[in-house]
Amino acid sequence: MGFFGKLKRALTGAGKDVEHGAEKAGRTVEHGAEKAGKEVAHGAEKAGKDVEHGAEKAGKDVEHGAEKAGKDVEHGAEKAKNTVEHKSEKAVDDTEEKT
Repeated sequence: MGFFGKLKRALTGAGKDVEHGAEKAGRTVEHGAEKAGKEVAHGAEKAGKDVEHGAEKAGKDVEHGAEKAGKDVEHGAEKAKNTVEHKSEKAVDDTEEKT
């Protein structure tokens, strides 16, 4: 085989190597894009679940706070009622003692 035959064979081999490298690089890029897409989808799904969980927790906290506030108001009203009754009774007793 002469010089040009060897050169042609070398260039053909180099061309195939370049083609193979390009195909491999393309597959790597494609795989990376698929993986990134899946990670973005997973991240979005996780973020959605985190927001949903946070909203549920906030709702429960508000509900618990409202229940506690209701009980506090009820307790305060009962205490005020008892105080008024006690002072009324004391006023009646004081009035009866003076007469």
